[in-house]
Amino acid sequence: MSSVDFLTPDEYLTIVAPVLETCAALAAERGDPTLKGDLPSMLAVIVLVEGLAELHRSARQPLGQCPAADVYGELPYAVAVMVLLENGVESPQLEQMETALRMIRTRLTAGVGLPPAPVLAAPAWAELIEHKGVDARAALRLAAREVIAVVESLDPHHAKAGQGAI
Repeated sequence: MSSVDFLTPDEYLTIVAPVLETCAALAAERGDPTLKGDLPSMLAVIVLVEGLAELHRSARQPLGQCPAADVYGELPYAVAVMVLLENGVESPQLEQMETALRMIRTRLTAGVGLPPAPVLAAPAWAELIEHKGVDARAALRLAAREVIAVVESLDPHHAKAGQGAI
């Protein structure tokens, strides 16, 4: 079972679904209708799910309603793997792609100008908890574009979807 399987339906609808919808739309605009071939958009999925999950965990922790931190810690990668599986990626390529995503995410954390994931996701989180879906998606879109820009600045050959896919 993956971390996605341990989410409640409300958690999935709050943390995962809006990120996938937003990043899939951006990937399609960038030329990849599957999301899996657009490395910057896949990394945006990971960063934004990470940010929303951390904000959700922080909000629930004082209420004693928080699952183990490792469920949320692995959630971004479980979502990425879910996208890859839904697009027909199988072992051993699946493991290679997940490893590559983890390595690049680590690189993004190492002071390359990307704010921490919860900071990037905070405007969207505020809108999501107030049930303002349209405003939340706009905030997620801005945050995803920021992640995409940073990824592209690290490796310009990923500037177009489908080029240099994971």
